[in-house]
Amino acid sequence: MATLSIKNFDDRLYAKLKQQANAHHRSIAGEVTTIIERALGERSIREEDLFQRARQVRQRSAVYVTDDDLRTARERGRA
Repeated sequence: MATLSIKNFDDRLYAKLKQQANAHHRSIAGEVTTIIERALGERSIREEDLFQRARQVRQRSAVYVTDDDLRTARERGRA
């Protein structure tokens, strides 16, 4: 893989990039790569990567809904 260096990168833009990378749980290099892939239409998501991301989001969620919860809600007319 190639290495890309950017000279004279604006500090404010770098701070925003770092904040966005943190929000997406990525390194700055990973965030830049994702942004460039999307801009160039090169982003293809593997199914396993999508499932892994879904599992990570679910683990951070404070609310878990079980089949019994759904069944009870339907019986009460809420689903």
